[in-house]
Amino acid sequence: MYYCYQFVILLCLISVITGYPSYQDQIPNGKNVPHPCKKNYIWKGVGHLQMNGGGKRNVFGEAFSKAQHKWTKQLCEADSDKDGKSNGEELGDPNCVWTAGSKPTSTVGISHPGICEPVDSEECRSQQSYECGGEYNCEATNQTGVKYIDLKFPRTKVPPNETTFMCNTFTVPADKRYHAIAFEPLADNANVIHHMSVFACTEAEASQTKKTPHVCNMSKCRSNYITVWTVGLEGYCLKNDVGLLFGNGSFTHFSIELHWNNPKKKEPTTMVCKNS
Repeated sequence: MYYCYQFVILLCLISVITGYPSYQDQIPNGKNVPHPCKKNYIWKGVGHLQMNGGGKRNVFGEAFSKAQHKWTKQLCEADSDKDGKSNGEELGDPNCVWTAGSKPTSTVGISHPGICEPVDSEECRSQQSYECGGEYNCEATNQTGVKYIDLKFPRTKVPPNETTFMCNTFTVPADKRYHAIAFEPLADNANVIHHMSVFACTEAEASQTKKTPHVCNMSKCRSNYITVWTVGLEGYCLKNDVGLLFGNGSFTHFSIELHWNNPKKKEPTTMVCKNS
């Protein structure tokens, strides 16, 4: 008889670069827009339906795109989400005088210009499908006995190439048998990340891989695919009573394959991965 121990695997997707999130600099308080439902959370993809960006645009994102990704007087005065406040009022520029690089009139009381608030009000529910609580929520991770493993890339320079695949292999606990029940990203800045794939490795496969970050065409542990992350996703939770077996008598290594996107081909000195 053996005991199964549950694990949440936290995966590192960390890097620093100016890329798609540079749009945050084109609107006032673009890096300070709060989540309409979660306290102390920042909605990084202001123009998207997903908190971290990517995927479909919200109504403000559509208007921002039509404005050629510029903060215009017309965009400022509009009320994209129809909640009774202009985009300028919501983003701290009530008089529509802000220009890129300057300080907004106000940096407090900021609200989301692309999601009608309060979200649960009758007026907002009649205008949008977004609801609080719709994001990643894995209750199993809060159960007694659940442990966490952080798999982090160390500080690594991003090559000045438009596309780079980086791989790294990690050793996981093998003193007993475990089950992974969820995967969550650890990202302090996902600007350069396009997507990430995770694979489980046997001892034989792991012996052929590097245990440090390195440029690769693909991971050498691709026969045991586990999960994938891309911009906009907050995590992945397995169904009840389901877990990925690893540890003693099973997989002893995990390999992470990152796809970095550097469209401006910036030099490595401006793009260094760092742990959160």
